[in-house]
Amino acid sequence: LVDDHTEYFKSHLDALPAQERKVYLALADLWKPATAREIAGRARLGTSKCSAQLARLADRGAVEVSGGSARRKLYYLTERLYNIYYLMRRARGPAPLVDALIRFMEAYYSPDELKEFGARTAREAAGFDGMAQAAWRIAFERLVRLPSLEAHREELLSLAPAVPAGSGSDFATVAAASAVAKTLFGKATALAEGGRLEEAQAAWDEVVLKFGASEARADLDQVSMALVNKGKALGRLGRAEDALAAWNDVVRRFGTGDGEVMPTAVATALLCKGGLLADLGRPAEALAALDEVVARFGAGGVRALDGAVANALIGRAVALVELDRPRDALASCDEVLGRFGARRDPALLGEVAAAMVGRGHALVALNRPGEAMAAWGETAERFGTAGALRVQEQVAAALSNRGTALFQSGSAEEALVDFEAVVLRYAASDAPVLSDIVARALVNRGNVLAALQREKEALLSWDEAVRRFAASRLPAPADLFALALMNKAAALAQAGRAEDALEAWGEVAARFGPRERPELPAMAARALMNSGALLEGLDRREEALAIWKRIEERFGTSDAAEILVIVAGSFVHMAACLFELNRPEEALAACDRAMERFGGSDAPELLEAVADLLVNRGIVLARLDRNEAALAVWDEIERRFGTSEAPRLLKRVATALVSKGLTLSALGRPEDAIEEWNEVDRRFGAGDDPLFLEEIATALLNKGMVLGLLDRPEDALAVCDETVRRFGGSDAPVAHDAVAQTLANKAVLLSGLGRTGEALDVWDEIVRRFEESDRPMLRSAVEAALWGRAGHELTGGRARAAIALLDRALLPDSPGLPGIRMQGHMLRARAHLAEGGIAACAEDVGAALAILPGLDLLPREILGDLADLAPEIGLERMCDLIKASPAADLLLPLTTAMERELGLEPRVAKEVGEIAEDIRREMKSGRKD
Repeated sequence: LVDDHTEYFKSHLDALPAQERKVYLALADLWKPATAREIAGRARLGTSKCSAQLARLADRGAVEVSGGSARRKLYYLTERLYNIYYLMRRARGPAPLVDALIRFMEAYYSPDELKEFGARTAREAAGFDGMAQAAWRIAFERLVRLPSLEAHREELLSLAPAVPAGSGSDFATVAAASAVAKTLFGKATALAEGGRLEEAQAAWDEVVLKFGASEARADLDQVSMALVNKGKALGRLGRAEDALAAWNDVVRRFGTGDGEVMPTAVATALLCKGGLLADLGRPAEALAALDEVVARFGAGGVRALDGAVANALIGRAVALVELDRPRDALASCDEVLGRFGARRDPALLGEVAAAMVGRGHALVALNRPGEAMAAWGETAERFGTAGALRVQEQVAAALSNRGTALFQSGSAEEALVDFEAVVLRYAASDAPVLSDIVARALVNRGNVLAALQREKEALLSWDEAVRRFAASRLPAPADLFALALMNKAAALAQAGRAEDALEAWGEVAARFGPRERPELPAMAARALMNSGALLEGLDRREEALAIWKRIEERFGTSDAAEILVIVAGSFVHMAACLFELNRPEEALAACDRAMERFGGSDAPELLEAVADLLVNRGIVLARLDRNEAALAVWDEIERRFGTSEAPRLLKRVATALVSKGLTLSALGRPEDAIEEWNEVDRRFGAGDDPLFLEEIATALLNKGMVLGLLDRPEDALAVCDETVRRFGGSDAPVAHDAVAQTLANKAVLLSGLGRTGEALDVWDEIVRRFEESDRPMLRSAVEAALWGRAGHELTGGRARAAIALLDRALLPDSPGLPGIRMQGHMLRARAHLAEGGIAACAEDVGAALAILPGLDLLPREILGDLADLAPEIGLERMCDLIKASPAADLLLPLTTAMERELGLEPRVAKEVGEIAEDIRREMKSGRKD
């Protein structure tokens, strides 16, 4: 009605002169009939001037005189509806609006009609949303305080519902109270709702102190609810034990004797206590508190507490599921439906819907997912059109739960329908619980879309979830906030958007620290782990190393099981990363720190990381030529894990045995090395288990190579043939690598036996099978084959054919191994020289020199090859090439030798000069030959 008349009222006001308008608005603000002095005080005008303006307004018919005396007239607005319009339009917050409405109702309706309004307001209270709840409390309080309803006040108060445990964000109000009590209580409530909880607690303490000894019911109502609200404030402040003590005080003071003194306060306190205990992970104690609600009020003596009983039964079900008593939980939900399911009271609809949702959870715990989905579907169908917020929260939860269950059962398309329904229905709501459910539905919708390979839509869904979580007023969804970011990052990484993925993982790591709930720091640690692994994959090892160190610094002292696994794994990566960065001493130190922390653990989830750390430690020791220490590590792995039944631990044992063979070979014990590789095949080679394929193939490959070095070429060829037979038909990349390298070794063996035709056939087979591959190991085998064939052509005087083959081998940006490419450049340099191409020869020498510093060891033949080429392209030119290359320091003895041949006397260390003289003698000997 007010909205319909807005234009009329606005035009009426705008038509008044400024002074008259000021007096008119002052009278409207006073609401009641007022004297000229009162109006002048509100308008801040002199009384005589105000009286003159009132006379003009009366002449216009805008103001009327009502009662009073000739010298003390009372004025009021002729348009009483305008008075309401004005108060409502200028109001800030619900209280002035409600005051205006109650004033109008008091003037317009009879006491019986007002009583009916009060009763209806009490019955409909549970159907209001968060904003309306606040307005309802104010309206009910103002209404029951009206003098005309004094005779019905107690009856109306008994109809007011209890505050449910789930509404801990709202602080309870009381209706009847003295002016002082009302002021104190209102102050406390305003402080609490403004977030000033410490001050609110002090104000409620003052209420208890001043009125705690009173026997008046209105005062006791104040005290009991002050204690209830104090507990809620303490709970919000994280002072759980103090909150529980406050609620226990309510029960002790007002819940004893022949009857409940303050049943609403006692029920509310017990519900809040049960809810907080559940949140604290103390379900058994929560169950006891909720059982007490049912025991005290379940007989139905106070109809207004039926909602509290229903709420307690639902809370019982949640606690019982946590206590692994799903059958009892189901019975508790069924009790709600049996007692209240047929009732149409708005205050109970939300509890009935919650019980139906709870049934679904209990049925899932009983491994009856089909019935659970049916229960959630029935909830959505029965209450889908209900308007009450509490009911709609349950409908949203039911749809979301059913979507999750459908997805887990493999029905992704049907699950997507449910998640879409949640988003479509409730995305516009600003109610905190609904916003949370929508955000969770968006996360799950993203998961479903990703499973359906609709990655772009999945990313959009996760982005929206992240946006909502960032704006959420609830702390609870942090776990799904993190999960949304984790899923988004994984999808971005898979889509090749590495920087965006790193940014998303970085946000998880930055947001969730050690003070969060246990699962959140674990997710932050996992985000860092994923970032480090991605950076390693991008060959950004320094950045990856910084991540591994950050995990150690931030989470290294954690005792949480999941974080322990991540920290141990980060040490594995850290050691490997330092090894790749050629920092073996630091890698060894990282392994030692990790073994000190985790080496003595028998926890199954850590054993794999411990085995990996030992493997890395052995590899680093071997790199440092500390072979005896490395042997001890390989033996320790065999001792600790050799009898394990865990396949992945046995794989580490196989790796250790292969590595032990390499270490024995480096110690000059080739026969012992071969025996270790035979042991790998005996223990793990039966049936060619794919899990051990890499270790078996590597063992056979190394065995063939060592047999060749032992001048047992026929035995070596037999091993080569066995390797190709066993792994030649496999599609596994590691099998391809082993076969390619084995064929390359076989060709060298055949060439050494003078069986050139067979060697050429093998080289051709390597090229035919693997030339199109871009895997480094396969590409290196191809380059070696082309290099071998080119050498044959060059030996036969066909330099141009050799160059053509080497051009195929030395493609730009080819991923072959550096050592093979260096040999290829040196061979092509000789081929160019045979063709008279001095410049091309020098260019290939330069390319070989650029590769040389990246090799682990300086090849023995490189000095001889360079010395042989030097006279052909000129000693001075060769010196310049070497000095201009990154290998200048490595080849200082060679350049010294050549400069001395040129008659120069470079100043070098004594040791360098001695090596240079040896090289000069070999160069002279070569020229004589």
